[in-house]
Amino acid sequence: FFYDCRRMSEINENNVKHDPKQNLFFIDLPSGKRAILQYESTKEKVDLWHTEVPPECRGQGIAGILAETSIKTLSKSHPKVLLSCTYLQHFHSKHSDKFQDFTNIQRS
Repeated sequence: FFYDCRRMSEINENNVKHDPKQNLFFIDLPSGKRAILQYESTKEKVDLWHTEVPPECRGQGIAGILAETSIKTLSKSHPKVLLSCTYLQHFHSKHSDKFQDFTNIQRS
């Protein structure tokens, strides 16, 4: 089964949903599956620890949209943001210009 990923280019930050009760950011994909970013939160910090995109939808920028939206959103409400997910660490390093105004982001 091959999924047609042409519709992936229509996905942007407006498609990202946040479920704070589940500590989850997600995008419902046209394939019917879900891309996710999971985190743990305390008063002192938030730890973004896992990002996952279904295999047939990878390489389309979906994880990057989740990464940027979640990092910026959580940086505004937490004194410390830890990136323990290796994908998020790589994304943050590669796109550090997008996060210049956020000084509370750290790699774990």
